Amino acid sequence: MNAAAQTSTSDRPAGGATGASQPMPDAGASFEYCHRVVREHAKNFYYGLRLTPEPRRSAMYSVYAWMRLGDDIADTPNAGDDVVGEFQRFANVSRRVAEAPDDPQAVPQTDFWPAFAHTLATYQISPGWVEGMLRGLRQDLSHTGYETMDELDDYRHCVGGVVGLFSIAVWGLRPGEDRERALRLADTRGRAFQMVNILRDIGVDARMDPPRTYVPRQLLRAHGLAPAQLLAWTKGPACTALVRDLARTARSEFDASRGLESMVDPACAGVLWTMSEIYRGVLGLIESQPSRSVELKPASLSKARKITIALQSRLGRPWEQGE
Repeated sequence: MNAAAQTSTSDRPAGGATGASQPMPDAGASFEYCHRVVREHAKNFYYGLRLTPEPRRSAMYSVYAWMRLGDDIADTPNAGDDVVGEFQRFANVSRRVAEAPDDPQAVPQTDFWPAFAHTLATYQISPGWVEGMLRGLRQDLSHTGYETMDELDDYRHCVGGVVGLFSIAVWGLRPGEDRERALRLADTRGRAFQMVNILRDIGVDARMDPPRTYVPRQLLRAHGLAPAQLLAWTKGPACTALVRDLARTARSEFDASRGLESMVDPACAGVLWTMSEIYRGVLGLIESQPSRSVELKPASLSKARKITIALQSRLGRPWEQGE
């Protein structure tokens, strides 16, 4: 799976990693709109993203707002032809904006679009990453589950790894760092985040309308489980073993991407560490009590714990300890 390398080869020359170019006239209100979306919806990400210095913070907010709309469309209950059409329109506009972010004719002058276009025009963001996210969202729109871990890994790249690629493009790297290596590590870290999301939401996803099951069928069979048995936790030892198998994948990806913080621009390294530490904390809760993955209330760190983690990143460089 060399998805990060594949999508990074078509990076456009950009206006610089500091966001120095001037926003288009309507972008100011658009960035404010994105800030409201993040504040209202980004539970785990918000505590990290708010640590990002401007103008990169607003750039990340615009990326989140774009992804949020696509995700909301893909998660519409009983998605019929109207929803499929709505998603296709979203995808078409996304492609036009990605290919021509400086063209006012290509960019809708509403909501997050001007801000998102400004971000695409300012940073080294590949149109292929936009296409990758759309491919993952399309899988959610017509969700049929996954047969193998390889299929799930591809989905995790699209909706998790691509977030890592966007983030590295906006945050920037220390001078002299290998960008291709940083993108590979960011893809891996993003996949780890997405595996935590999957583990955390097994119970929530199964109760969607229609239900979703992201656990690969091959893995369920290997543990002698049907999806309903996992959801009801009727075979405790087998359910525990399955959840811990998936948790080991996430843990190994966190370990494999160790050192990414030290490659990121120091002004933004703490942002990555904060979000990663929050996700590692949620993973730890699931590892210690696997049955929490099927509960209706997803495992989550307390607000106080998230604030403490954010403060740790501001008061020192915890990611450098032990390196």
